[in-house]
Formats: sequence, C-alpha cells, structure tokens
Amino acid sequence: MAKSEYDCVEQFFLEEANLFLSETRLEDCVEVALKNAGQALFWGCSVLDLHKRHGKYDAFLQNDSARDIVSGIRFARNRVAHNFFRLLKITDGAAFPITLPTKFQEIRWKSIKELPLADPRFEKQERKGAECFERSMENRPVRFALRDLVDYFARARSALAL
Repeated sequence: MAKSEYDCVEQFFLEEANLFLSETRLEDCVEVALKNAGQALFWGCSVLDLHKRHGKYDAFLQNDSARDIVSGIRFARNRVAHNFFRLLKITDGAAFPITLPTKFQEIRWKSIKELPLADPRFEKQERKGAECFERSMENRPVRFALRDLVDYFARARSALAL
C-alpha cells in the first residue's frame, strides 16, 4: 500500500530533523549542518501546510504548547521564501541543555533585525508571527525548535488522526 502524501512529507521531515539533531550538527563541516537544518525546516513547513487542510487544526494549534514555535517558523519561512540560510547563523559556544559529545558551536536563528525586510503588503499579517519568532526562537539554537517540531508533529498526528 502506498504511503499518503502526509506520511511521506512527515517522514522526510523526521529523517532530516533526526539527522541534524543526532549527527550533522556535531560534524566539523558546518555547511553540511546548515544544509541539513534548512532541509529539515523546509520539510517541516510542508508538514505544517498539510496540517492547515485539517478542519480541527486551528483549534488544536491554539491549545498546543508549540503554537509559538509553529507561528515563528511560518513567519521565518515567509520572510525568507524558503532560503533558510538567511535565517541561520553559526555562533561559538554551546547552549544548555547539551548532550555529549557536542561541538562548542551552535546553529542559531538570527535576530529579527537581521532578517530581510518584510513585504509591506503582508506586514500586518506578519505581526503575530514576528512576536512568536522573537519570543520563542530569536538567537536560540535551531535544534530546540526542531525538537519541539518533532514532538508537536507526534501530538498532531495523534490528536488529528492523521
């Protein structure tokens, strides 16, 4: 039996997110980690787009602990039009909690001031997402948002019977 579109897209996200979380972020070649993080975020946004088709999705999201991460990631994607490298930066040092072994560098979200300017036509729509991005993601390690998204998708799959 063939997998559904949702199953395939969610699998692609999980593969990329887990690869980033467990391997590529720890490698010496930071470009590989950036590429992998960008791919995970791309597929994560694709899963979020599929969620929007579900009739109970909005109510589920409003009551979920990851709502700021979801809104922040959507805001970020819309701001850079899938060019996730414009969202991320490499910094020295590691953020806690850490799992050993670890590298003492992080791939972090840029600050909102470092992102490309918003299209004036969508500025009003972006306001809530921008607030969520600043509150939950700005200058924080990408790995935290990816872990939150992995957990959120598991809850959504169960709650929405996907």
